[in-house]
Amino acid sequence: MNLVKRCFFMSIFILIGTLYAQQEVNSSELTPGLAITNTRPDSGDTVKPTAEVISPNGGEVFNQDEVTHMIFSASDNVGVVSRKVEFTLDSGATWTILDSAAYSPSYTWNIPEIASTMCKIKVTAYDSSGNFASDETDTTFVINGPSAGVISPNGGEIFDQGDTTDILFSAAADLGVKSRKIEFSSNWGATWSLIDSSLYDTGSYTWITPEVVSTGCKIKVTVYDSSNNLSFDESDTTFEIIKPVSITTSDLKVSNFKINILNKTGLQLSTPIDFSADVMVYSVNGLLLKKIKARQFIIGSNRVAFKKRLSNGIYLVEIRGKDFNISKKFIITE
Repeated sequence: MNLVKRCFFMSIFILIGTLYAQQEVNSSELTPGLAITNTRPDSGDTVKPTAEVISPNGGEVFNQDEVTHMIFSASDNVGVVSRKVEFTLDSGATWTILDSAAYSPSYTWNIPEIASTMCKIKVTAYDSSGNFASDETDTTFVINGPSAGVISPNGGEIFDQGDTTDILFSAAADLGVKSRKIEFSSNWGATWSLIDSSLYDTGSYTWITPEVVSTGCKIKVTVYDSSNNLSFDESDTTFEIIKPVSITTSDLKVSNFKINILNKTGLQLSTPIDFSADVMVYSVNGLLLKKIKARQFIIGSNRVAFKKRLSNGIYLVEIRGKDFNISKKFIITE
């Protein structure tokens, strides 16, 4: 091989080597710090699996604490790898996850201690590409059990510490109501304390409110049937327990005041404590002239203005609170 040919081939080899090295450098710059490896491109699979709930699929009746087997079916073009199982007791308004695991066509379920006629199961199947599909029970099924309902206190009531009141509730069961448990919460249902637990007799219990002060009080009633199935209900909203107001006639100082600009008259009332009360103004003949509902009084001096001016004369004011009823005379003069 002559010198010209040798130089030609050497130039070709050098050029190829340079290009290859440049490609290596550029590739490394695209993924700094990573070794360059051949990877299999994404499969591009966008086909969703199929999923079906076979059982329970609607119309079944279960007992609480009964063990049953859910049955599903699922398929996919590249294979189903996992599944999620969910349960609802309100026909799908809310769902609770029971299990999330590698795919299996069945799940052993311990029926919860709750009664509902609006139960459903939902299964979601996933393939290796993250595609998924869901199916749920065609129609609702039933979990047997008693029913319970708190009637009173059911929210909005205000009790003093030590008040005596009746807790009223409803209870029913196909197998008969055997017993009931009554609980109380003063922290919006975060924790509960037992009031009473006994055999069921009637839907009432005479309760003395505890010495707590709270706006977040609730009552919960749980009823049991002869098979120990249970159901419970609690107050729809919170009620309040307050310290009783202790106030006497001598505590309140009443005098009149005049608002001449607005041509109004009113009362000035001084009190040593905060309280809420109705205010009624009567003539000396007992005729009701003014009434103000649920007026809030604070420690110190309070002015109660009347919409219309009262003429000069002697009047009787009645301050009627939850735990007291006080009457005072006052005089309006120019």
